[in-house]
Amino acid sequence: MRDVAHRAAHAEVLVATDVGRVLGSVTNVPDGGPYGEIAERGEAEFRMLAVDPAAQGRGVGEALVRAVVEDARRRGRRRVVLSSGTWMAAAHRIYGRLGFTRLPERDWTPVPGIALRAYALDLWTIRAATPDEYDAIADLTVEVYGSLEGGTLHPEYAAILRRTAERAATAEVLVAASDDALLGSLTYVPGPGPQASIAVDGEAEFRTLVVAPEAQGRGVGRALVQWSIDRASADGRAALVLSTMPWMTVAHSLYERLGFARTPDRDWQPRPGIDCWTYRFDL
Repeated sequence: MRDVAHRAAHAEVLVATDVGRVLGSVTNVPDGGPYGEIAERGEAEFRMLAVDPAAQGRGVGEALVRAVVEDARRRGRRRVVLSSGTWMAAAHRIYGRLGFTRLPERDWTPVPGIALRAYALDLWTIRAATPDEYDAIADLTVEVYGSLEGGTLHPEYAAILRRTAERAATAEVLVAASDDALLGSLTYVPGPGPQASIAVDGEAEFRTLVVAPEAQGRGVGRALVQWSIDRASADGRAALVLSTMPWMTVAHSLYERLGFARTPDRDWQPRPGIDCWTYRFDL
């Protein structure tokens, strides 16, 4: 673990600093080599994530892992993998929050009595939807909304959900895609306008968040919402808002984990008997 110079010669040693003080470090292994342990072709790996005890709880570890993930995206890697000791519970929580999932077929034992668990994050691209994807997005949106508990869709509502091209004309329809696979979608609304449900001046909004059933549990929804948070911040908005149905409990858990707060004073009804709950993320 003290061979930092050697690691830096064969991989990338990243550090988080504050006024010249090292708060944490991770070894990024984007191309295998001497420091790769479980990565296969097309995969990036990281090792030796460490945070100064005095800096723990400040998001340093998460920031370092995000840096590795973004580097892997830039390099076109399809997945980021890592090994972690079974006792590293705090690190496991970070990996879970960032969308890593267990990869038990690659668990291994470097020395007798030391068991390491493997984790992986499948990568995708978040980008603007293209017109030839609008029908697939419409189908996915109706499928996902219709499958949710309590989500029996009124035909008129299903028709509204299918208006992908209309949303794209006055807002931004995004997709999370891996190769040719559509993993999820979301509509980002930069401010008040035809696609905004509740946004007022100084607020951005997002709508129609959906994740393909086969991609659920991989952090796709979180990545799409985080993209919206980052974009709203870059746009200089004071807050990001959204509306959701009371029965969309999985989505509520995601929003609350990311720091959104309920704003019941802004709850509304698009039609009698249909309740929409609202959330806000202060930027």
